[in-house]
Amino acid sequence: NLLQAGMDIEPYKFVQKMLTLAFYLAFTLTAVTGLVLFKLKPELIFVSILVFPIMLIFAFYFFMNTPSIKTKKRVKEIDKEVVFAGRFLLIELSAGVPLFDALSNVAKSYKGIGKYFQEIVDRVEIGKPIDLAINEVMEITPSDNFRKIVWQIMNSLRTGADVSLALENIVEQISREQIIEVK
Repeated sequence: NLLQAGMDIEPYKFVQKMLTLAFYLAFTLTAVTGLVLFKLKPELIFVSILVFPIMLIFAFYFFMNTPSIKTKKRVKEIDKEVVFAGRFLLIELSAGVPLFDALSNVAKSYKGIGKYFQEIVDRVEIGKPIDLAINEVMEITPSDNFRKIVWQIMNSLRTGADVSLALENIVEQISREQIIEVK
């Protein structure tokens, strides 16, 4: 989840940081609640101390959900462009542009989804085979639609099939799915 959210932090350190933030928030809320209760009825101040563990648990749960919230935001950003980027890639391939150059052009042309295509391009440029680079990027990509597109490309490369045909079918399928979702 942390990788898909684009958060470059180790899970242990993330949990530690979120627990610290939750403690500070719970402590602050408990102190404010205690002051308010002390002003109203001084004998109720102990209620705020009893509420501290509950506030700590809720705050920790809230902060632990930040990767999933960021992931959902990234998925929306990618899914806005996935059909257009797929069609752009399809046009590039139909025009005879090599796959690597087509991926590079998509990366330059689209802001949201281009980051992931650029990841593929960067990994290929350092010497990884293109199917391995695609597979690695698929693992860190939060969007199922993007995964479908690059999986079709990778599968076509491995089997020797025409990338354009597989890509055309999957782009049309994603387009239909998005239309149905809007309806």
